[in-house]
Amino acid sequence: MRNLKFLAMALLLVAALAIGTACSSDDPVEVVAPQTTPTPAPPADEVAATPEPATPEPVAAFTYRFDEFIQGNWWSNWDTATNVPTNPMDEDRLWDRVELEQEFGFTGRAINVGGWDTARDMIPMEIMGGSRDFQLWHIDNGWFAGLNRQGMFAPLDMDWFITDYGTNWHLGTAEASMINGVPFAFNQGPINGGGVYFNQRLFEEAGLDPELPFELQLRGEWTWDTFRELSQQLTRDLTGDGTPDVFGLATFPQDFLGRALASNGTNPVGFDPATQRFTNVTNTPEFIEAFNWMQQVFDDGSVMTQPEGGEWNWFISAFNNGQAAMRAGGDYIAGGQINPNLDDPWGFVSFPMGPRADTYMFRGNHNFIAVPNTFNREEAQEIVHMFALWYRALPGWDPQTAWVAGAHANHYNPRSVNETMMLFARNSEHMSPCFRGMAGIPDGPNGFGETFAWSMWQEGTDVAAVIEAGQLVWNDMLARANGDID
Repeated sequence: MRNLKFLAMALLLVAALAIGTACSSDDPVEVVAPQTTPTPAPPADEVAATPEPATPEPVAAFTYRFDEFIQGNWWSNWDTATNVPTNPMDEDRLWDRVELEQEFGFTGRAINVGGWDTARDMIPMEIMGGSRDFQLWHIDNGWFAGLNRQGMFAPLDMDWFITDYGTNWHLGTAEASMINGVPFAFNQGPINGGGVYFNQRLFEEAGLDPELPFELQLRGEWTWDTFRELSQQLTRDLTGDGTPDVFGLATFPQDFLGRALASNGTNPVGFDPATQRFTNVTNTPEFIEAFNWMQQVFDDGSVMTQPEGGEWNWFISAFNNGQAAMRAGGDYIAGGQINPNLDDPWGFVSFPMGPRADTYMFRGNHNFIAVPNTFNREEAQEIVHMFALWYRALPGWDPQTAWVAGAHANHYNPRSVNETMMLFARNSEHMSPCFRGMAGIPDGPNGFGETFAWSMWQEGTDVAAVIEAGQLVWNDMLARANGDID
């Protein structure tokens, strides 16, 4: 049967070659970190079954008026004429898109326009020049707000994203793009989340259930308070010299603080959709609470600090070598930083809930996808509709869980994928938009880290003084982001 399928596909591809252009494979959505040789996992019978695949909603009668459906990005090319599938899902996706092209009479492509900086400069020039060569542009979140304020994109409608074509819309991204209640961008696909990695051996040696974070997460009891208590219990002096040999936590301060803010329902930068202006939220209760809690974890003596002469990323080896029981980080580091290097059993849970949240929140950093203003509203609706079809659910595959196999290869404990990462995939509305990125403010040097986070986790740190000291620089950055000063 599969040979017949390939034969039929080949016949359709012959026709497609006449109109396709040479590109390389891959969809224009980055999902899972590169796979590496996995650490031996627990027995297969402990792996939860993959949920039943989703059934796409019926699609109303639809006519696509354009001869091409082209998306511009800065990382990959894709077209049906030259794509070579690398796995069964890629094969089915190619087959589905060939059928779409035949049904609607167009050629679909994703085009790498030449790199990040090239795309940044090219997009506004193309739009201001009246170009209609690209129906969609993928926009870095650091560029989007400025371009949106200049009216570069066609107005959309939230109702277009409420209809389910088997596409996992990120409603929060559409809402973040709004001006006066009208969205100008969107995104879709699996959600990249972040949380806390933990060493199960060190939990057990401290007299704790090695799967306790999973259980707390399931019960809705994985909170700032329980995290702080566990950090103290996991910090142990094994030699009796008064100095801990194992710490509760080793992590990067700016990464930890950014996730703490998101888990309490806030951001380093606020945003007013009505005015499209970035706002200073550093005096809000949820912002101050995150700073205070972060410092309390340090003051408890639970945080390992940078060794003298250590590199800035010292915490990677500290966690992998068993010097600390927990580390905060994105789900993408599992395959590159932890899985190949940590020999102990380990797990991954969401970042604990802050007092202002009633569910697990996670920090997002997705790009925006927008229709240029050279297309009118009716055309924009057709383009969004075609995008939904281009990424629709495939028979036998659930778009929210198709990444599971690759994720399992990067994680030791199946619960990290079946419970934690599934939490991200199924709840895109819990992703906190990265307004700092939209404002073009860096995360580290000359940005959030240097202004605030790097002053934390020192002896005698005064949180109020840290926040106050950063105000002049922070207000200047926001004024530049809002276009008030050059």
